[in-house]
Amino acid sequence: MTAITLPTDDSYAANVDNLTGLWQHFGSTAVQLPDNTTLHLSTAWPHRAWFNPHAQPQPLSRWKQAIEAAPPGSTFVVWDVAHPAQQCWHKRLQSLGLAPGATLTGMNMPAADIAPGNEALVSLKTITDSGQARLWAQLCGRSFGYPIDERVIAGVLDNPDIWIMAGLLRGQPVATTLLYRTGDVVGVHQVGVDPEQRGLGLARAMMQSALSAANKKWRPSRFVLQASEQGRGLYRQLGFRQQFTLGLFSLNQIHQ
Repeated sequence: MTAITLPTDDSYAANVDNLTGLWQHFGSTAVQLPDNTTLHLSTAWPHRAWFNPHAQPQPLSRWKQAIEAAPPGSTFVVWDVAHPAQQCWHKRLQSLGLAPGATLTGMNMPAADIAPGNEALVSLKTITDSGQARLWAQLCGRSFGYPIDERVIAGVLDNPDIWIMAGLLRGQPVATTLLYRTGDVVGVHQVGVDPEQRGLGLARAMMQSALSAANKKWRPSRFVLQASEQGRGLYRQLGFRQQFTLGLFSLNQIHQ
């Protein structure tokens, strides 16, 4: 198999470290496989399983060990899945019972490139207690079409580097986002809009409001995110640039 070298620039590292760091705050455990390779496993939502993203792709034997070690329903992350040399992994992972799911695009934008927009369309409300966390998780779950564990969200409310917000339209919650700071980088996660409120420009307004608020509060050097196919166009319009592609492979499709 052809060896793959993942990007080594600082912006790539900042993006993947922000993502995996957030997963660890949500709750994870590190499992040592028989060959001393470390496999990280979420202990609850978002049910991720991943090897070190800065390492070379793992051989098939390690994936077999990983599948045996992971809880049912775990979604395995394959880094730089769009690389041509990775295509052979798709069939191999499927032969082990993994089904290809969503593909996400890692993107980043210097904070200096934030463009002004219609921030007045939605007002931001910080989530501060378990009751609000429950409602936020329900709204975010409806937006993405999968369940979100409110206990995970409530468990990170006191983290000074995590900022969970709802977007209000005429006083009613219609959108969600979660910001996570690592060093001078801020990751934008879980940007969702109530399905009944789509088509009003709320996703763009929520992003612009959240970016502006984070820029004022934390003064980061850049913003990073991992975009779904549906969100890539909007993020490009806002100034985000593509860095890498990651693939999600699951034993079932419940937790994507």
